[in-house]
Amino acid sequence: MADVWISRKRWTCKYCQVTINDDPPSRRHHESGMRHKTNVERALRALHRDTDAQRRADAQKQRTIQHIEQAAQRQHHRYDRSAKKAEAVAPPPPPPAPQRSAAWRPSDPMEHYTTAASLGVQEDTPVPPHAPPSHAPVPQAAHIGAWEPVAPREGPADTSVPTAAPVPEWQEEKHAARTFALVERSLDDDEEPDLVPIVTKRQRKTEALPLAHNDATTEDNKETVSVPDAPTSSLFRKRKARRPPC
Repeated sequence: MADVWISRKRWTCKYCQVTINDDPPSRRHHESGMRHKTNVERALRALHRDTDAQRRADAQKQRTIQHIEQAAQRQHHRYDRSAKKAEAVAPPPPPPAPQRSAAWRPSDPMEHYTTAASLGVQEDTPVPPHAPPSHAPVPQAAHIGAWEPVAPREGPADTSVPTAAPVPEWQEEKHAARTFALVERSLDDDEEPDLVPIVTKRQRKTEALPLAHNDATTEDNKETVSVPDAPTSSLFRKRKARRPPC
């Protein structure tokens, strides 16, 4: 039995020049391969390179055309007689520049300034110079030249000497305790050193033990000396033995 040939659609990749089956699994497998990705990047770089080269070539072509046109115009002006006659004619004078009108200035400089009356502020009434200060109104604003020197009022001089308030006794004791210090006494010139009392250190009272003085050399004549026993203390007493636990 002969093999049966089944016709399927084929697809050719324009980057890799490879023909595969035109179905989603085959195309997905080919496009995910490293060969296809590398060819796509190479084609994109070549496209950008060709585009930049074409743009530079177009710019160079435009510059060349401009140079050719400028050279042709120079040659035309050199050999054209009508152009020479036009150059010989003096150019018309330039139009006069428009004169700027001077800025408007008011006749009275203070005309457009506000005053106290326009703002609703009443002017201060004049006060005699010898009026008492209690009746003098307080000015609302200061003006140039409105200040006047005023001499201070001379009142009766207070000749009373201020007396210090009595200090309480507890404050005096507190101050004396804070300022307590030992002062060493020194001899004055009019005092004699023999008349100054000498203070000696107090001696501690000790019981003198009687000593036996006897000229006899025999032991029978010697007197025995009894020394009092040292006082007993509760700290040196012997503790009682503890009973063993049951």
